[in-house]
Amino acid sequence: MRIGIVGLPRSGKTTLLGALTGFSAADAGYAREANRATVPVPEPRLDRLFEIFKPAKKTPATIEFLDLPGIERTRPGTKSDAAQVLAAVRQVDCLLLVVRAFDRADAPHPAGSVDPERDLAELRTELTVADLEVLQGRLEKIATRLKKPVAAEREELEAEKPVLEEIVRRLESGTPLADLAVAETVEKRIKSYGLLRRKPEVVVVNLQDSEIPSAGRHEAAGGADETPRIALSAEAEREILRLEPADRPVFLAEFKLERLSIDRVVRACYTACGYISFFTGGGPDEVRAWTLRQGATAVDAAAAIHTDLAVGFIRGEVVSFADLDRCGDIKAAKAHGVWRLEGKEYRVADGDVITIRFSKG
Repeated sequence: MRIGIVGLPRSGKTTLLGALTGFSAADAGYAREANRATVPVPEPRLDRLFEIFKPAKKTPATIEFLDLPGIERTRPGTKSDAAQVLAAVRQVDCLLLVVRAFDRADAPHPAGSVDPERDLAELRTELTVADLEVLQGRLEKIATRLKKPVAAEREELEAEKPVLEEIVRRLESGTPLADLAVAETVEKRIKSYGLLRRKPEVVVVNLQDSEIPSAGRHEAAGGADETPRIALSAEAEREILRLEPADRPVFLAEFKLERLSIDRVVRACYTACGYISFFTGGGPDEVRAWTLRQGATAVDAAAAIHTDLAVGFIRGEVVSFADLDRCGDIKAAKAHGVWRLEGKEYRVADGDVITIRFSKG
């Protein structure tokens, strides 16, 4: 899973990256490119499965964060800065939109001007402008190709053109893209453009330390905007993360925090993207967490593990984590009738523990 961290300049994006991953800007030399950091997905269920199965190792799913330079506001008559710097984030799964809720003298607004909702609107405007540039460029190419007497791809272009025009209309009018129905053949082409405003979003409101007790108020400030919101102090959490694990509880208590926010951020991204987790294990070697789209089948899960498993798929041995946790082991799960065999069309549920039966033929 890949998450893009975007925001206006001085919104605390790189500090947030440090709070989520331990990354320091000095590690890579921050420049006009994306900082990247990959971390394991926090997963208490995997820890419990490791206790149950006692294999040689446990392997969590991973998540990659890409932190981009701040998006400057577009000046009239110029191309969007977002269009230039966001190439690295076009193919991510989800966007973390970081907005500033603390005063900063070098922020792109007058000193003392703190307005997360204004910043969020500006940021989304820049993403919209960047998408419009991509779409308008593509529409120009389609128009040129359709003028040719013979166009081998004419049917495809004629199917794509009205969809792009509808997306442009929605972007210009501020209409959401989430409910836009697109034929599968066109969807593949549209997806390749990596349109930013079609991506799932999670808003992170970056607080100053004194505002941590008011995090709930900031999370509820979105009103009709249903985008998930998480309010946190990236600076405080980065400093806590730098401490030895044994020293962290004292400082978490000082800021009245139950835990660091990495788990909340990751879970919000999973939910926004429609992702679930399933697990494999039971043998002596490894217990492992995997990421899968909600609604995916047992064959999709097999393919995520290895293509050979999908090709030779026979059945999936399935037990929910909750049932296995309650029973204590596979033998007891079978005795209680909660272990079962499922076929190709079985829809994998979050927390399923799966063993794939397959033919090596």
